[in-house]
Amino acid sequence: RVAGRLLAREGALAVVTGENLGQVASQTLANLGVIADAVTVPVLRPLITYDKEDTITLARRIGTFEAKPGDLACRAVPKMPATAAVLGDVRMHEQKMQIEELVEHAVTRTRFVTALDGRIVGDTGFEPAGNDSFQMTDDTQKT
Repeated sequence: RVAGRLLAREGALAVVTGENLGQVASQTLANLGVIADAVTVPVLRPLITYDKEDTITLARRIGTFEAKPGDLACRAVPKMPATAAVLGDVRMHEQKMQIEELVEHAVTRTRFVTALDGRIVGDTGFEPAGNDSFQMTDDTQKT
């Protein structure tokens, strides 16, 4: 949803991700299918066959790897992630969340990087717009 909003704003035609099959939870084939349900734009996945170490090696080579303590473990993933989410369950839980507010918050915290021939040639840096915090409601925290 965030990518779709950014593509429309920037006049772009597709989003490129770093997803690869086999990563825990979000990047299993079943879960990529569930993610595709929410995506309204073409998604290019050039790293889909890479493993985690291949991806890290490539990111280091092209200058996009920024490791910080704890970054290699996604903090948004629960301790026991679903490796095959059920689309109906996802939709039910999303109805309890502030999806539009979450999307808007993410859009305002976007960093644009321009790459050419495998090298970073432009970086907008990160400049949050407005309030840099997002407050979860009690209902959102329970989902």
